[in-house]
Amino acid sequence: MKNKEVVYWARKCDISGKGMNEGWCWANGVFYTATLEHTLAECRKDREHILSYADECDAIELDSIEAIKLNQAIERAKNNKDTDRDLLLIGYHLDYLYYTKWTRWECDISGEGMNEGYCINDGGMYIKYEKDMVEWLRSKDWEFENEYGLIINVAKLDDYDLLEWALNDEIYHWIEWFGKEEMQYEEIDGKLIKLNLK
Repeated sequence: MKNKEVVYWARKCDISGKGMNEGWCWANGVFYTATLEHTLAECRKDREHILSYADECDAIELDSIEAIKLNQAIERAKNNKDTDRDLLLIGYHLDYLYYTKWTRWECDISGEGMNEGYCINDGGMYIKYEKDMVEWLRSKDWEFENEYGLIINVAKLDDYDLLEWALNDEIYHWIEWFGKEEMQYEEIDGKLIKLNLK
């Protein structure tokens, strides 16, 4: 019997319907977008709403470069020459939307956020995917002595035995972090299910 693949997600993108552990949060959690492309498109749809509050943007608290960018974006909007990124910048400074991550660690190979995976050297490095962990292990020149005193070249082990050896030799350990308050969706074999949180 095949094991079910279970993935946990903090939120669901309201555009794609897919789980997300990082992305844009709108109106303090009313709406979520996972990609910049979707976010910019939604900014364009919400243009009138965003611009109705543009005069409330206070550039005084910003450093000079950010204040200049914000003021230029507002000026372009007033002249109906705004870009989607202008709307994003204005919306961000109005606290209409912001970017956030609900992941605990970042994979040193893929750069993706991760809530579980391989931890090397007690946090010196994190790897999210098994294939990347195997590749990293194979990039090293490892040898070990087995119970019979024979020197074993680790490169000759299959992937499963290589991972088992590295775990037993404490080269890595498996880590998991699920902040119950953050994980709201479970994906089982590709189907996204809202968790019943109490």
